[in-house]
Amino acid sequence: MTKNAAARAANAVGGQSALARILGCTPQAVQRMCATGRVPAERVLQIEAASQVPRHELRPDLYPALPSQAATAPTPPSKPSRRTSLKPADRRGRRDTDLSTQEAKELLESAEKLSGTLQRIAKG
Repeated sequence: MTKNAAARAANAVGGQSALARILGCTPQAVQRMCATGRVPAERVLQIEAASQVPRHELRPDLYPALPSQAATAPTPPSKPSRRTSLKPADRRGRRDTDLSTQEAKELLESAEKLSGTLQRIAKG
């Protein structure tokens, strides 16, 4: 059975409890990520840094694979959803801490701009 990226990340750092300690969250939150394969946008970069599992595998909707990575990236098995008629937002309310895909992309763009600015300052 192929493990999803979240489960591979947990195994890479020593298990779900170890990943929870690294992220500063509950083991139940990590278990949910491993069970569903869905990683919250605000955790992707932390998990990537800790486990070396690429961000494009953790959240391909936010970090599409580059053409050079697409050939090596494993494709996740498609699994039919039991609730195809309901979107996740319809099943449960959105919390204030949840980011939409657009908000996450805007946050990533801001971080990349800031990174470029810091690199220019460091060189200058």
